[in-house]
Amino acid sequence: MALNRRQPTKMGNFFVLRCLLIVPLLMTVASFFFVYNGIIFLPLVKMRVEGGDAPEIAAEGVKIWRSSHSAVLAMATNMGMLEYYNFVGSLRATGYSGHIILGTSESLGDELTNYLKSQNVTMKFQGEKYTEYKVSHARFFLYRDWIENCTTCTDGIMLTDFRDAYFQADPFATAVSLGQQYPIMVFEELVDGEHSATHWLTNGVVPACRGYTFGDHQPMLCSGSTMGSREGILEYLRAMTTEIKHWAATEKCRFDMVGDDQSIHNYLYYTNQLNYTTDEGHVLNAVAIPHRTGAIHVVGVQAARIYNNVSQTVGCKEWPEPCPERANYYVKDDAWQNWLPERPGYGSPNDTTRLLDPTTGMILNLDGKPSAQIHQVDRFNDLPKRWFEMMRALGWPYNKPTFQ
Repeated sequence: MALNRRQPTKMGNFFVLRCLLIVPLLMTVASFFFVYNGIIFLPLVKMRVEGGDAPEIAAEGVKIWRSSHSAVLAMATNMGMLEYYNFVGSLRATGYSGHIILGTSESLGDELTNYLKSQNVTMKFQGEKYTEYKVSHARFFLYRDWIENCTTCTDGIMLTDFRDAYFQADPFATAVSLGQQYPIMVFEELVDGEHSATHWLTNGVVPACRGYTFGDHQPMLCSGSTMGSREGILEYLRAMTTEIKHWAATEKCRFDMVGDDQSIHNYLYYTNQLNYTTDEGHVLNAVAIPHRTGAIHVVGVQAARIYNNVSQTVGCKEWPEPCPERANYYVKDDAWQNWLPERPGYGSPNDTTRLLDPTTGMILNLDGKPSAQIHQVDRFNDLPKRWFEMMRALGWPYNKPTFQ
C-alpha cells in the first residue's frame, strides 16, 4: 500500500525558496565583517556621495563622511617649512579636499604664508585666549572654538599632533571604507603587555589627582590622535576641557610636566566619561580602535624599538649625537623606498607582519594597506631621512586619492 505522503503546500514551497535565497545572502554578508578585539566591523556597502566627492564606502545605515565637509585640526606653532610640507603636502596629495585648520604663529614669513594659502589652509592664532593653561591643554579649548565657528565642518573631524605626523591616504575616506564612523574614536598605541596604561605618564599622575589606577589590561591611548563626527568630537572636547579645568583648579592635580593631557584622555576613556548621546537618547561610548587597524597608526613604540636596535648595532652614541652610520641605515644601492626592514618585529610578541611596502616606502596597517596617517614618526629619528627627501622632491607620488 502506498504511503499517504503529505503534499507540499504553496506556502511551504515559498519558504524553501526563500531559505535557498537567504542562506547564500547571509554567507555573503558574513564575509564582509569581522570582530577584532571586541569591535564589530560592519558590513560595507558602496555609496556615491553628492557634492563632487568620489564614490565612497560606508557602514550600512550610517551617514557617510564627505571629505569636503570634514576637517583636520592641529597646533602648528613654531614649526618650520619642512614640517608644513610633510603634514599639509602629504595630506593634500591624498586628494583630501576638506578643511585644514592649523594654530600657527602670527609671523610666519611670506614664503610659508603663501604656501599655506595655496593649500587652502585656515590659519588660527591663539592670541590672549586660554593663556592661563599650558599649550598642551589650551589646544582643546581652541579646537572647540574652531569647530563651532566652522559652519561647513559638518562631517568627520580629526584632532592630531602636527610635528610628528604625515599622511598616506585620506583619513576620512579610510574611516568610511573600514566602517569606522563612530562619534568618538580613540586610538591604541602598541599593545604587547609592556605598553599599557600602567605607564608612568598615566599611573604617575592620575592616581594622585583622581584616585584611579590603571591596569595591565588597559592599552595606552594616544591623546594626539582622535577622530569622530562633529557632534561627537564636540562632546569629547567638552569632557576634556571640563576635566582640564578641574586639574587646573585643584592643587594636587597641577603637574609640571609635558603630556598629562594624555593622562586625562586615558582617565576619561577608562572611566566611561567619553560618550555621545544621540537624538534618540542612546548613549554611545567612545570606541578604542586597535593598533594598526584604523585611519591613524601610532608607530611610536615600534619605531623607537627599531631605531634603538639600529643604534646599538652600529654603536651610536645617545641622541642627539650625530650618527651618520645610522641615518638611512636600511637604504642600500639608493633603494630609498627600503628605509625599514619589511618585517622588523619589535611589535607584539611574535609579530612578523609586514610593516613596510618595499616598492613605495609606505607604512602599512595589518590588512596590508597603507595607513592613512602615520603618527609619532619622529621615533624613527633619521632612518626615513632619504625617503622624506624624495617624497618632498617628487610631490608625494604614492599618495593617490583613495577612491578613483
